[in-house]
Amino acid sequence: MFNKKEIFSLIIALIILTFVFGFNDKSEVFVFTNWLSHFLYVFFVVLIVLFVKELGHKVFALWRDCDVKFEIWSIKSLWFSKASEFKNRFRIGLWLPIFGTILTNGWLPLTFVGEHKIKGNKLLRTGGVWVKVSDYERNLICFGGFVFLGLFLIILNVLSRKIGMDIDLFVRVIFFVMLFNYLPFHRLDGAYIFFGGRFVYIFGLVFLILCYLLFFVSFWLFVILGGLIGLILIGIIFYNWTK
Repeated sequence: MFNKKEIFSLIIALIILTFVFGFNDKSEVFVFTNWLSHFLYVFFVVLIVLFVKELGHKVFALWRDCDVKFEIWSIKSLWFSKASEFKNRFRIGLWLPIFGTILTNGWLPLTFVGEHKIKGNKLLRTGGVWVKVSDYERNLICFGGFVFLGLFLIILNVLSRKIGMDIDLFVRVIFFVMLFNYLPFHRLDGAYIFFGGRFVYIFGLVFLILCYLLFFVSFWLFVILGGLIGLILIGIIFYNWTK
């Protein structure tokens, strides 16, 4: 499911996101042992959230007979002119979150560390109607990670109510991961979702916002409305896919 290059990129992303969320433990007095304990807890939370999101991409890619690989977000130029091109691709997903965290003392956790490369599985897609990966397929595969995070919120809500589990950090990490990766910036998940189907992008954005807001209001309202919106979204996806 994950090759060595992808695992290496995911480890880097895990370290970066742990630094982003664990840099400031919000203590008035710095105590190294307390900070380290908080940092390790953040590492554990980020590891789970990152795994859930990537699993969502993998499952949706498997559904469409595609392969999806995670890489650190990089750009080739600052603008559209050749004069602004870099000699080598600039790993913006590596440096921007780090500098943003240091400059804001952890107040603004920039989470857009990775992008996804999507290719069709030639062996499985040969002879099919869609041999090449379409923009709409990229839309679905990139959106899959957010769907899984939304479902994970429901599970966290149940655990919080049933056993009193502290999920504040989980919710914070999921919120900012959704927020920044859903932006339609170059090569991010949000860009593939936006240009692959703008209606799905807008409806999905409403779905994610409502899921997050309803999470704090009522569990059953959260499940009912979230499920209803999810079913409508699935209907839209299949309607656009089969028309």
